[in-house]
Amino acid sequence: MPAAIGLLTSGSWKPIRLVPLAALSSVLFFVTSNFAVWMFSGIYARDIAGLVKCYIAALPFFQNTLMGDLLWTALLFGGLWVTRLAFGGRRAQVSAV
Repeated sequence: MPAAIGLLTSGSWKPIRLVPLAALSSVLFFVTSNFAVWMFSGIYARDIAGLVKCYIAALPFFQNTLMGDLLWTALLFGGLWVTRLAFGGRRAQVSAV
């Protein structure tokens, strides 16, 4: 799913687009992974109350996921931006010696 979300940014590396997409990726991971825990683990009751309990129990982990995704997005795309600045918008050339 994050790769499909990344297609939404095709050609545009503006931070105004990357931050919400990184956050959306975190939310999608939280929703799908905890739904799977609720469905297949047997820890929680198979009703709405069990599903809510599962999501509430996972909230502390969501904070770390969100912060990690935002940090890595900033580092990776910030590194790309710095590289483009350093090379004046050109790609780095690797010469065969």
